[in-house]
Amino acid sequence: IGKKVTKKDQPNLFNLIEEGSKKIKSIFPDNVILGSEASFYVTSSDIYLVSEGSTEILNGKTLYIPLVFLKILTKDELAGIIGHELAHFSGEDLEYAEQFNSTLFSLKEKFISFDKSFEEARKDLGEGFYGAVALSITKLFLVILLNPISYIFINLIKKDSKIGINQEIRADKIGSRLCKNKKSFITGLCKFSIFSQVYFSIYNDFINDLKNQNNKSLSTRFGVDYKNYLINSNVKNDLKKIMAYQMAHPSDTHPPIKDRMKNLKIDIKDISKNDLIKTKPSAAELINNYEDIDKLLLLNG
Repeated sequence: IGKKVTKKDQPNLFNLIEEGSKKIKSIFPDNVILGSEASFYVTSSDIYLVSEGSTEILNGKTLYIPLVFLKILTKDELAGIIGHELAHFSGEDLEYAEQFNSTLFSLKEKFISFDKSFEEARKDLGEGFYGAVALSITKLFLVILLNPISYIFINLIKKDSKIGINQEIRADKIGSRLCKNKKSFITGLCKFSIFSQVYFSIYNDFINDLKNQNNKSLSTRFGVDYKNYLINSNVKNDLKKIMAYQMAHPSDTHPPIKDRMKNLKIDIKDISKNDLIKTKPSAAELINNYEDIDKLLLLNG
């Protein structure tokens, strides 16, 4: 669910993406989508987009940007995060993911096939002593047969996790180069992680309120809860709590924030409360007709 935007209707956002892609020598995405999911990501898979009462299939490479979170990010923080996502294009990370997922899918299908064979054997052999003995032999045979496949399967997953984390670390370094202040990339990640919790806490209640027409937009409600959070919570303490946080993503494995900070040689002591509550110059200012798009996303949802 989202809205595909173009350079014609969002020139400022597209200029930011174009400048970033040129600096890090990455391709420009075929599609840019503004949505309400709590995640930034890129994908080369086809997108089934629900927008303005209709659906369409988007081909090519897509950059997804969560609209509501632009309210809490500065332009410099957004530049770094978008740079991180674009770095997945230049590193051909998406091509690797497609090939790996295809291999993993084939192995999973093998497991399912063997499981079905075992169930059929159990039915054919029936009950009783001889049936139980034959079933045990069949089961032993399948275990011996599956053992090398299981070994390959487990090691593939381990290898993929390690490669995925290295890809993220590489993308962090590249994305941070687009920030005027390298720390902006990390503060953007930290703010996104902290305020995702605020977002998740209000989302379901907000949708129920929306049905009763008690709210006008998700961003408006988020803004109110965001301000209440700043008044009633200790942001610096919450920063410590998210050090082990791994950002949610449709397909990739993200390392904990503490490892991403270490990679960029930034210490938690380097991040002040002001860094975490600063929102100016706001990334939301890059979006034309922000509130209209926000309302549209809710109607689509």
